Amino acid sequence: MRSAYIIKNQLDKIGVEATLNDGKWKSMPFKCTVSPLWRKKSSAFDDSVTSAGINEARYHLYLGPKTHNILEIGEDGYLKTASGNYKFLRKNAVKINDEVIYYTGILREIKEVTYDEY
Repeated sequence: MRSAYIIKNQLDKIGVEATLNDGKWKSMPFKCTVSPLWRKKSSAFDDSVTSAGINEARYHLYLGPKTHNILEIGEDGYLKTASGNYKFLRKNAVKINDEVIYYTGILREIKEVTYDEY
């Protein structure tokens, strides 16, 4: 469908390069958008303070082309970009007449933990 082709071309222009990773499998690089969701007023996307410290809840909106099906990524799968790694919390396919036009999802940033010894 022409709509999917137009969306893919726009993502190629404005998107960041990314790969999907699931275990040992890694996709070919493609372009997608990853936008922070911290501006949403009605969402519970704020940091929370716990007894162990601050829980940084960094959520992002993913928009990707129909050529990379995120619905097939397992629970351990993640998206890798130059800015970091992201785990999929929600995955959806946007369809017109039962044909996928693009994929969207909610991502959470994966933080690497470092420990200092004293």
